[in-house]
Amino acid sequence: MPYSVKLKYVRGMERGELLAQENLVIVRIRDRRDDDKNLVHAMLAFCPSGLLAQSRPYFEKPLSDAIDYTVTRKFLDGLKQYSALAYLYEGVILPALEANADLQEFCRIFDRLDEQGLFTKVILRELRDFGARLGSRFPETAHRKEAKEFVKYMDVIATRAPGEECKTHFQGNFVSMGFVWIGRSEKIASTGAVQYIQAVQWKRNMGIRRIYIGARDTFIEPATRVAYLVEKRGIAKMLKPKEYHAVDPEGRRRKCILIEME
Repeated sequence: MPYSVKLKYVRGMERGELLAQENLVIVRIRDRRDDDKNLVHAMLAFCPSGLLAQSRPYFEKPLSDAIDYTVTRKFLDGLKQYSALAYLYEGVILPALEANADLQEFCRIFDRLDEQGLFTKVILRELRDFGARLGSRFPETAHRKEAKEFVKYMDVIATRAPGEECKTHFQGNFVSMGFVWIGRSEKIASTGAVQYIQAVQWKRNMGIRRIYIGARDTFIEPATRVAYLVEKRGIAKMLKPKEYHAVDPEGRRRKCILIEME
């Protein structure tokens, strides 16, 4: 997140105020006399101003709320604030989910993507640039539809079975990205890096703006090699590779790499 947080208790409405010149979000909330509640509501007030602020007008409310809940959950878990996390679930999320099927769907999608390391590395990255490309356009139904369709496309990526074929790119008017997955021994044995380089080239020829080369475990080294060759041949520029551990669709925790190419 691009801003720091300063917490201040005031009387009146809860809100977050962005001070762009100071790179600071001031969060004004009522003091609930409970540290857990204060922390949760401070984060929920902060998120709309401090995270994807430029993109928010182009999201449906359930999508926007699900992002806030997911980020707040990750924040509290990272700080080991487990009692605040319990309040977030019981006092905020569960009541909100009861009468909102769309919110339930997006929360579950983001949970699956987060388990696989794709929520922060792809979803937030792409939705941030989505808003930047829209600039100050008047929000239209088509914009909200594109954001929603992109999230649902990413859920297809997260839930696909090993070896299952699926569409490996999403090309909207403002979100344009794709994946090249490296994970088949027989393909590497027969063609080496050639077929994967061709896959990147094909996506670039289609006008795909950003390509993610992904791999797990023993395929991380070949993926790095492919990215290096793609850049060397002038097809796309390699940004910093992200190595991490995440759960695969079968529930196994594995070492992963995601290499962003532009």
